[in-house]
Amino acid sequence: MTLSCLLAHAQVPGPFPAMPDGETTAAEDLSRMMWQMHFCRDMLPLRATHYRTAILPRLQSFGSDVRLRPAVDSLPEGNWTWATGTATTWPGDDGRGDDMAGRNHITRLGDGLWNNYIQAWEPGGDYFTGARFYGPLALHDLTGLTAADWPARRARLQAGVEEIYGRAPDGAAGLRVEWRIDSVRDVRLSWPRFDRACRCMTEGGERLANPFREYTVTGDVVNPSGYVARNTPVITGTLRVPAGTGRGAKIPVVVIFGGDESLWDTMAPAGIAVFFFNNQLLQPDRGGQDMSSYLIGLAGEGRWRAPEDWGTLVAWGWGVSRLIDFFESPANTTPVDARRVGVTGHSRYGKAALVAMAYDRRVAFAFPSSSGAMGAVQSRRHWGEEMENIAADPAAYYWLAGGSLRYVGLHPASTDGYMPRRVMDMPVDAESLLALCAPRPVFIGCGRPQAGEAWVDPYGQYLSAVAASPVYELLGGRGLVMTDVMDFRGQAVPMPVINRDYIEGDIAYRNHGGGHTAAPNYPAFLAFIRKYIHTNKK
Repeated sequence: MTLSCLLAHAQVPGPFPAMPDGETTAAEDLSRMMWQMHFCRDMLPLRATHYRTAILPRLQSFGSDVRLRPAVDSLPEGNWTWATGTATTWPGDDGRGDDMAGRNHITRLGDGLWNNYIQAWEPGGDYFTGARFYGPLALHDLTGLTAADWPARRARLQAGVEEIYGRAPDGAAGLRVEWRIDSVRDVRLSWPRFDRACRCMTEGGERLANPFREYTVTGDVVNPSGYVARNTPVITGTLRVPAGTGRGAKIPVVVIFGGDESLWDTMAPAGIAVFFFNNQLLQPDRGGQDMSSYLIGLAGEGRWRAPEDWGTLVAWGWGVSRLIDFFESPANTTPVDARRVGVTGHSRYGKAALVAMAYDRRVAFAFPSSSGAMGAVQSRRHWGEEMENIAADPAAYYWLAGGSLRYVGLHPASTDGYMPRRVMDMPVDAESLLALCAPRPVFIGCGRPQAGEAWVDPYGQYLSAVAASPVYELLGGRGLVMTDVMDFRGQAVPMPVINRDYIEGDIAYRNHGGGHTAAPNYPAFLAFIRKYIHTNKK
């Protein structure tokens, strides 16, 4: 910690109330966690000056032609954009490098970090992606390791992951979930529609291509101590089972964070159920006052989070685990097979899907879609969305545990005020999440940078799959199978082809070539999981 940060902490002995309340803001809650962690970041006097005097010369010394500029020249402290971009970040429609000029959003953090879009193989890329600083993770060294040794190694990986994402506090173990099925109905027609001509609701509806039986499943979460949170958390959602599912049948289910009708229309013809999980009623996607309410507040009985306590991603995954408990219990009167519960989600919910599978070995398969940083992209890879954009931002910090702040900011070893970052000391990363899932099937899907997916780093998601593959192979599975390359100035760079399904291994990958959406990858996801689930199981 620098002298200025030490002085700042010396002057602030803890200006926070003993307990948070219903008026606590996200900025206040984050500040309190930063205070607990003794976190402080020296602020640069002017980001534009720092860029022109420190970063741009470094770029030029490596031969890069990249230029950055403030989005508004009169506001150098604001967000920055590419002015020229690079030509080889991702293949274009012709298979050659496409120009990324003007297509990337660049946030400038207080200590000068900017969201990089230079690949490792481009001029200076190994410096700006961190490749010069971040070697392989020690916990992923499998030298001399056998499958029998894996449980002990897995436990160490789990402990490292929990430092970043958090763990359920002791109070969570005692929480009781009281389950009920509120309603069951058969749906064969679409919802009635509003007729603008008569300005009235019409009767009936159109016949559905995939009719279903729908169950409304709810679990009230109760603290046996008698403590009641300001907002009562519930695990709830709607389960859709294909119409005509036979009596006594047991079928797979895909739990989806949020809702996407197109997932149902993809899964239903294959005889797979879909559970639309309303995770926001368990723990909202907000910080501040909500971190001492709902599930996190109920388990912690309204106290401030400790640095090791769970963030929202783990809390949402806890809800999936309790839902599996329900499917395993005698209270489950639905045809869902608890042994074949998968999970999916998009963007931040893609992060949640991967975390849920890593934390609970009963999750049979997963599709983390466009999950980006703190999902399927290595935080040590300095490209697109950064760990720092999440851990130290009032709009996202609550996804993670306070322990993540240990790895945010400039590393003391830096000699140029930019690289390396503290994240180089982090013992685990995205490939660790994937390793905790091994050897269960994981489908990693995303879109294309030129179509709006640059922030979630599609190539970085591929690299994480490569890094986790040896663990799958150690456990008798197959990692990612991908042999395609792109030519860059005579260099063969491994590069997945747009719209090609890489589903031969137990880690799958697909880039659908579109924007920030999951739906175009659903058919390939179905083809992938069909290898592992058999809808005639009972």
